[in-house]
Order: sequence, then structure tokens, then C-alpha cells
Amino acid sequence: MITTPGDLVGCAGGGLWLCNEQGYFYLAEEKSLGFSTDIGFSKEDQFIRFLNEKQWVIDSCEFESNPEIYDEVGLTQWMENQHIWLIIPLLQQN
Repeated sequence: MITTPGDLVGCAGGGLWLCNEQGYFYLAEEKSLGFSTDIGFSKEDQFIRFLNEKQWVIDSCEFESNPEIYDEVGLTQWMENQHIWLIIPLLQQN
């Protein structure tokens, strides 16, 4: 499942977080993620709300040049990891 989005952007690896019935986002699949993580998010988390509201693809190069546009979400913990290049929200509408 993670292979197709990775292929679209020319990336060899990635992670897919899914939301369970309790509204918790968990790492459901990863391929050559490049780091280990047990990071999960509540649907009320600032990061999840940001992705839902803005629906932006977050590029690490853009973050480096304009970090102030992401101040409200605090992406520093993600962007400090050299393996993260893009964060792509794949949103399902009911």
C-alpha cells in the first residue's frame, strides 16, 4: 500500500499512518522508513488538525526556508530527521 505513493514521488520508502475507531493514528505500514518510530497521534493532535485543515504537502526544503508558516504545528521533531523528505496527507472524506 505504501509503494504506490512512494513511486509517484520517486521515494524508496515511507510510512502510512491510519486512524482507528478511537480516533488514534498509528503507523500501519512502513517500507524502508529509515528510522524506528512508535509515534502515534490523537485526532485532536495539533499536527493532525493542521493536515486536515491545510491539506498541504509538507516539503522539508520548504520547511528549512520558511519554517514560520509551520509554527502553529511544530514540525521541528519531524524535520530534524534526515530521512523525512515529504509529508503527504492522504485524506478520506466520508
